[in-house]
Amino acid sequence: MRSLIAFLFLCLVSGGSFAQEVEVNGVVFSPDGKKVEGAIILNYHGKMLCDPTGKEGAFSFTGTVGDLFAIEKDGYELKWERIVAGGQLMKIILDTKFQEIEEI
Repeated sequence: MRSLIAFLFLCLVSGGSFAQEVEVNGVVFSPDGKKVEGAIILNYHGKMLCDPTGKEGAFSFTGTVGDLFAIEKDGYELKWERIVAGGQLMKIILDTKFQEIEEI
């Protein structure tokens, strides 16, 4: 019984240590296949995870498998992605944001 309690205690104390940190790399594209410069990569709290994408649309950050992150760029819909594994190049295609025009 004592060893079961010790095991359960260790599981509770080290709960966060089993999360897998991975390198997340990707490229952001527009719907027509052009690389998107200036896209911002955010965690679910709104904190920037890396520098905005450059001319090649590339980004890279360290994250935890299972976490969500967002890609934000003016003129495009906010896009959410989930970290499923590291070591893969993610290809992210943004959707164009359409605005309604009011009649005068």
